[in-house]
Amino acid sequence: MKSFKTHLTEAKLSSVIDMADEDFDTFLESLTDEELNELEEGVLGAIGRGVAKVAKGAVNVAKKAANRVSVSGRADAAQAKLAKIQKKKADRERLAKAKADIAKAKAPAPAKPTTESVDIVDAVKAIMEDGYSQNPTGDGTDLSLNDIRNPDVLQQLNAHVGMIGKREYINPKGALLQLQGKLATIGLTFDIPAMTETKGVAEAPLTQFGGITGKSVTTPIDQLDDENPAEGMKIQFEYETYPTGCTKVYAKIV
Repeated sequence: MKSFKTHLTEAKLSSVIDMADEDFDTFLESLTDEELNELEEGVLGAIGRGVAKVAKGAVNVAKKAANRVSVSGRADAAQAKLAKIQKKKADRERLAKAKADIAKAKAPAPAKPTTESVDIVDAVKAIMEDGYSQNPTGDGTDLSLNDIRNPDVLQQLNAHVGMIGKREYINPKGALLQLQGKLATIGLTFDIPAMTETKGVAEAPLTQFGGITGKSVTTPIDQLDDENPAEGMKIQFEYETYPTGCTKVYAKIV
């Protein structure tokens, strides 16, 4: 389909310039934004070429030279038409912006996130990921997160330790290294066990705070007490390597 600009011959452009104001206003209302731009370009071109030349071409086509206004009058008419076109474009742009602003104002506001009480699992996760080791558990108690012999603390620690089983690893020891670093923030350490089979269970004893060395009032003068708060506890890993080469690892403190 040919564009409006293609049909905008000099004869038609001349007739547009000669339109009465009321007729021209009605004509502008019938144009799309694209056609309005093309008409503006056409009028600008006519002014640039000289309205007299445009008028002459139109007269040759329409053979109505007697009805044409003077060259200066046509130039004024063309400038007036151009001003109306540009005003119409500006009015449409303002109207479009106003409509967009109204639509934006009517749009429902985004829902605010619901504030929830801090879960113990979230608190433990934050501690293990951010490096804080003395924060409260978040359940309103004074439970020490370092007291891993407490069943409640152990349950929450295992909830996070078990998270390494959510993904697969190209190098299973990478998962253990990550867990090793996180547990170190609450004083727990372990040596990474060998995992030489494609499937199996491995475990490593836990040490807390590197063991506690010192003297009590009952310790002989030539001896030191060596105590490990995590004595007898261990971390257990169950692993399996898939045909893809990736390994799934599950962990639990027991």
